[in-house]
Formats: sequence, structure tokens, C-alpha cells
Amino acid sequence: MDNTDALTSELQNQAVQDDLTSLNNRFYITQRLLSRFTDKEFDPDKVFALCYFDLDQFKIINDTYGHSVGDEFINLIAEALKLHKDTILCNKASSLARLGGDEFALLIEDTNQDEITSILQQFQNVIHNLEFNYLNQALKVTVSIGSILFNNHYSNNEALLSAADTACYSSKNKGRGRISTFGIDSEELTSERNVLSWFHRIQKAIKDEHFVIYLQPITPSKTYTDSILSYEALIRLKEGDEILSPFHFIEPAERFNLTPEIDFYMVKKVTEHLKNNPDFLQQIKHIAINLSGITLSSNKSAQHIIQLIEQTQVPFNKLCFELTETSALSNLDKAINFIEQLRNKGCKFSLDDFGTDMSSFDYLYKLPVNYLKIDGSFITDITDDPVKKEMVIAMQKIAELMHLETIAEFVENQEIIDELDKIGINHHQGYHYSAPRPFESFLK
Repeated sequence: MDNTDALTSELQNQAVQDDLTSLNNRFYITQRLLSRFTDKEFDPDKVFALCYFDLDQFKIINDTYGHSVGDEFINLIAEALKLHKDTILCNKASSLARLGGDEFALLIEDTNQDEITSILQQFQNVIHNLEFNYLNQALKVTVSIGSILFNNHYSNNEALLSAADTACYSSKNKGRGRISTFGIDSEELTSERNVLSWFHRIQKAIKDEHFVIYLQPITPSKTYTDSILSYEALIRLKEGDEILSPFHFIEPAERFNLTPEIDFYMVKKVTEHLKNNPDFLQQIKHIAINLSGITLSSNKSAQHIIQLIEQTQVPFNKLCFELTETSALSNLDKAINFIEQLRNKGCKFSLDDFGTDMSSFDYLYKLPVNYLKIDGSFITDITDDPVKKEMVIAMQKIAELMHLETIAEFVENQEIIDELDKIGINHHQGYHYSAPRPFESFLK
């Protein structure tokens, strides 16, 4: 081999080889996906798996110990994967590559749904059991893995790479250290892509202020002592000409732990609206804002909300925060601490969806709230279901004993109102009075 041939060979190797680990690189994987169509023994029905490995929170190691230490750890992981690959795969044809940063890829030929999970669990164990010793400290990491199964005849390689990335992202967002496997044409993958797209849509909506505030009146009953209206603030997402209800985005927000950001956004926008409309502020009793369980259980959330309110100088007693039994149950002590911090400032609290949990009365006794909001499932049937009517009567009696005010939601007709008035419910909320409408429409 002359010098020219040697140089050409070296350049070809560099094109497909990762500089740090000497594994194959991303370009090699894409070329291998293409070259399978020219294999002499091409079998269109052979099943492949394209797997992405993403080390969890590896950035902490780089930030804490420096990138040179991180690079050594990456090399250790690469060597371990290479060492165990043939044993785990029983010498199946495969290609291992480093994609860059803390990501690796593995293309496995001739596999199936039944065995892929076991294979990936073994690779995961290899990484989880590794220790990198640095300055007498044993550094360890976990890995999230996503894999895509596809037949050899599938030709859209860009879609394969994107799908593997989606599968890996799915694993990370399920709590890290997880494995997710999808078929390339599966409904599950399509659904996962849709859910994951919400992560970016929600963040963008917060950043660009595409979330808008709607209000629904909470009307005092005719037997109540005053006639001042309160309102519940409800969030909507405006995308172009379309207005989306929380039904579309709350589940993804909960999955990606974005509900505190939405809660803080709500507090910020509601208080800004009130500050900018002093006449409306004076006319209302308060505006109620729903809070998530994550917000209630965070040590810093209460102080952050206090700061947001203080920035607008809106009186604290103009705000009421609604929490559900489920959200409070996630960490009762922290929820109580959160409530007390804001109650000390003058805010009110309402226990929402009351009656949907068997332990409702127990939590009502423990939580320092001002209002009991009876779940709409009891209210809509109150004229036809004597059992539910008696349950509402019991809730009202308990509320009176505890000096709490009651709110009935889903009040949709005059018959329901008449029953609620007989029972003594203090406030009504529902479409009989008003559907939720943009905040601005109540200022006219």
C-alpha cells in the first residue's frame, strides 16, 4: 500500500470513527442503514432494532469535575459496551456507535419484540454497574434507552433516526433509567410523538404568552349574606385562531413536570390583569386559581407566588387558591405549610372536587381551607338522585360546623338552583350563570 492509499484509508476511517472513543460515529450508523439494501442476502422481512442510549444527567459530572474527567468516563462506558456487546447479543450482527456527547447508538440485526427488552436491560445493567473512580470518589450514572423495531424493507432512514430519538426522549421523561421500545409504524409511537410535542408547545406558550386567562363567575346564592361575585380563573391555549382547553395539555404538563410553570404563569397574568383594571379589582370578592400537586409540595413555591403577587401590589385577599384532595395528598405536610404561608398573607383556599375521594372528610378536617367546593358529579344529579342529594346535605352540614363556605359547581338549570337553595349552599358556579369567557369580556 503506497502513501496515497494509506492516507485514503485513514481518511475513510476518520469519516466513520468517533475521535474520543474510536467507536463508529453517527455517519457510520446512517451509512449502515443505507447499505443494508445492498447486502447480498437482503431479507425484506428481517427485523432490526435501532437503539439510542442517553446517559442521565451526565452534565452534572462535566460541570462538577470538568470535561476531561467526563471524557474519561465516556471512554470507560464505550469500552464496557464494546466488551459485553457480543456476549449479550450472542454474536448477532450489530453496529455500536457514539453519536456525540453522552449518547450512543446500537443497530441490532435479526431481532424481535420478545428479546429486545431483555437485551437492552443487560446493556443497561452494564452501564449502571460501572464505577469511575476519581479522587477517591466512585462516580456512577444511569442510562435511558429508546429503541425502534423495523423490517428491513423500511426505507425512510431519517424517520428511523427521529423515531429512535423520540423513544429515548420518552424514556427520559418517564423518570430516567427507563427503556422504551416502539414499532416504527405503531400507534404507540405516533401517540408518544404527539405527547412529546406538547413539551415544546407548552414551553413556547409560556415564553410567548400564548396561554390566555378565562373567567367563570362564582355567584352567591339568594340566601347568602352579600351579592359580591367571585370568579375562577381558567387557562386556555391560543394557537392561531384555535382556543384549546386544558383537556389537551394538562396531562402532558403533568408528565413533564411543567404544571408549576403554568401555575406561576396563571398567578402572574391574573394579578397583572387585576392591577391594570382597578375598578374590576374593587368590584370582586376574589379570583380563584387552581394549583397543582407539584406546586403545593415544593418548598419554594409559596415564596415565589408571594413575590409574584407583591410585584403587582394586588391585595392578597383578592386571591383564592383551589387545590384538590389528590394534589394535597401527594405531600400533606408540605401542602399544609404552603397553605399557611399564603393564608398568613391574606389569601384564601378552597378544597376543590370535594366528595370524589373516600377520605374527603379526613382531609377537610386537616387542611386549613376557607371554602368547600362540592364536585359537580353530585350537583348535576341532585334533582333525580336522592342519595347524592343526601350526600350534598351532609357536606353542607359539615361545612357549617367547620365555619366553611360551600360552592356548588356544574350548576346548569333553575331546578338545581332551587334544590341548592333549600340545602343552604352558599355559592353557585356553572353554565346557568355563565360559560367561561376571556378575562377582558368581564371588564366591559
